[in-house]
Amino acid sequence: MDKANMHEIYSLLNKIEKIDHEIAEFLCQHGYGDRPDIVDPEKSLIKAGVLLTYDFNAARDVLQKVVIEQAEEGHPETSMSVLVLLRRLGKLGEEISGQNKQ
Repeated sequence: MDKANMHEIYSLLNKIEKIDHEIAEFLCQHGYGDRPDIVDPEKSLIKAGVLLTYDFNAARDVLQKVVIEQAEEGHPETSMSVLVLLRRLGKLGEEISGQNKQ
C-alpha cells in the first residue's frame, strides 16, 4: 500500500471518528444517550479488527428516530440540526462507497 492510499484511509477514518463523536455528543446533549428505545447500548457503530466497518444504517436509524420525536414534540430547530448530521453522514457514506468501488 502506498502513501497516497494510506493517507486516504487515515482521512476516512478521521471523518468516521469525527461524525461518530458528533452524533454521540448530540444524542447526549439532548437526552438520548440513555434512551434504549433510541440508542441500543449493546450496539457499537465502529467495529475494528482486520476489517474496519462503520454501521451507517444504525447511525442513520438512530438519527431518524430523533428527527421524528423532535418534530412531534414541536422542536423544529433540533430536528433541523439532526437533519444536518444525517446529510453529512450520508455524504460520508457516499464518499466511502466511492472509495471502495475504486
